[in-house]
Amino acid sequence: MARSLRGRRGARGKQGIKGPAGKTGRRGPVGPATSKSDIIAAVADQFRELGQRLDTQLTRMAQLQRQLDEQHKEVVGVRSDLSRLRDVLENIIKTAPE
Repeated sequence: MARSLRGRRGARGKQGIKGPAGKTGRRGPVGPATSKSDIIAAVADQFRELGQRLDTQLTRMAQLQRQLDEQHKEVVGVRSDLSRLRDVLENIIKTAPE
């Protein structure tokens, strides 16, 4: 039995009405009382930890930058050597008897 192709999707219809809200659950237990100074201390610790992570990342980025700089110098040197080698080979080819 052959199947036909599916037709194009029609326009989107209107959104239906919102259903009734469910029952609200029981209230959970009261947490421990926290003073403002404890909250500030906790936030300060988090900032300190973020600062340490940032310092670590910046240190690593500086190391990577130094490595890239060294590799760039090496590439420049290799290109210079290749250029000189090419010049030498071209001179040898020009002066070689046929």
